[in-house]
Amino acid sequence: QPEELQAVAADLGGRLRQLESSVQRKQVERAQRAAGLLHVVQRAAREPASDRAQVVRSIDELLTNFGDLASVQTAAADLRRLRERLLAPAAPRSVEEIVSELGARRGVLEDERVTLEYEFGTQELRAWSSGIWTREPTGWSANGSAFVSQLVDESRWPTIDLPAWVDLSQALAVDFWIEQPAESGPPRGLALSVAGWHFVLATQTEGSRGRWQLASGSSADLARIARETFEESKGQTGPGLSRRTTHHVRLELSHARGRGVLYLDGKLVGRADLPRPDGKARSASISLRSLEPVRLLRAQMEMGLR
Repeated sequence: QPEELQAVAADLGGRLRQLESSVQRKQVERAQRAAGLLHVVQRAAREPASDRAQVVRSIDELLTNFGDLASVQTAAADLRRLRERLLAPAAPRSVEEIVSELGARRGVLEDERVTLEYEFGTQELRAWSSGIWTREPTGWSANGSAFVSQLVDESRWPTIDLPAWVDLSQALAVDFWIEQPAESGPPRGLALSVAGWHFVLATQTEGSRGRWQLASGSSADLARIARETFEESKGQTGPGLSRRTTHHVRLELSHARGRGVLYLDGKLVGRADLPRPDGKARSASISLRSLEPVRLLRAQMEMGLR
């Protein structure tokens, strides 16, 4: 009967309104719970004395149970970085301990930042690998030239793996002093990889003109800019390397701002704003790579501690 159908429809409409109200109420409760957890985590990030285990549990709950919320999705990368920092082992408390662990020649510790200096020769340098380079009294030297495709081979190059107590979310600066021997032939270029950032410098005219690119990401991103810079003549204009010269290369990184700044021999080459390397692309190593047999003389690192 029409009256009975109307009654059923009215009852069904009432039930649907109740269900809709219940769903909305649960959605509001979830958003409030997520906002409360985010507040706890943000406050803990500003207070070093916070209960680390509790903060990690709050981050895990946010990422696991509330990952569909826009507020959590926006903060997800920062939450994962904070979780990684909270779970990392504490840094050594003295500069002597840091120098010993990382095999530096000397170090300076000030305001939770450390500067380490290295000189390369025949001695063993703890934490550094020489790759296939030869350790000589005057520095570490490549045994021969390399192909562009070999720049991504991690096993070939002088490399240091940074311990987990180095805070890669803070500003990081790396300096290399390299010598371009006359017998190495006309300089073609070099590459640096620093904690997921990659810099490539190709020389077009010796001592005066070159091209450079800066990228963040995985080894695939390094392979891309190396191919573009060395083989396809792409990149921004910059200085070139010279034979019979000791060059000073400095790369300054700000992960918080997503910015890399490059210097060659004390002069600004350029800067680039890039996405911060995260996940698998976020390496904790530093390496020097070269297409011809240059000699690595010294290095310096400035970095923050967790």
